[in-house]
Amino acid sequence: MVESMPIPPVWRMLRLCAVVIMVTILAITGHVAGASADPDISTDREINQGLFVIVVANKIRKKCDTIDARMWRALMFIENLKAKARARGYTRPKVEAYLNNEEARAHMDDLRDAYIKQHVGDTSPESLCRLGREEIARNSQIGYLLKAE
Repeated sequence: MVESMPIPPVWRMLRLCAVVIMVTILAITGHVAGASADPDISTDREINQGLFVIVVANKIRKKCDTIDARMWRALMFIENLKAKARARGYTRPKVEAYLNNEEARAHMDDLRDAYIKQHVGDTSPESLCRLGREEIARNSQIGYLLKAE
């Protein structure tokens, strides 16, 4: 029969330190996650910039007959944006509520129209086609989501 050997005091201390470190890590990560559990998506600059890119590209593709969306790229762009939102603590219901909020949508449309007018003067189909071609030529984020036929 094998006799059990007593655990040396050094090993006991190491095991205790490991437990303390793990508990500390869990407490810190739990605290950080709890602190960001209810962030305000309307103030997130990067998420809103991504939505702005989508809104502008969508307007161009809908109004300009010679420019279409690169759907695969657009879908990947949207999925990456969703992943960023999840990583920042935004829940799916919170994101959907923000996207369906009439005031937020109107504000984004106003920003989109101001951008278009600043660059090409108006929102006519001809102007949108010109803007789309310029964005594609610059390979901007907006142009990256579009293709000229």
